[in-house]
Parts: sequence; C-alpha cells; structure tokens
Amino acid sequence: RGDQRLRQRRARPFFFLVPSPPASFGG
Repeated sequence: RGDQRLRQRRARPFFFLVPSPPASFGG
C-alpha cells in the first residue's frame, strides 16, 4: 500500500528532526 510507504518515508525525516532539531536547523 502507498499509505505505509508514505508513512515510513515521512517518519524517517520526522525522527531525525525530533532527536536533533538544532542539527537539522543548522543544515
């Protein structure tokens, strides 16, 4: 299903922003 694929793809970047919000902001 595309729903599961979209959820995993969105969860990947989301998790990265959660543990390291300043790191992602600094880019």
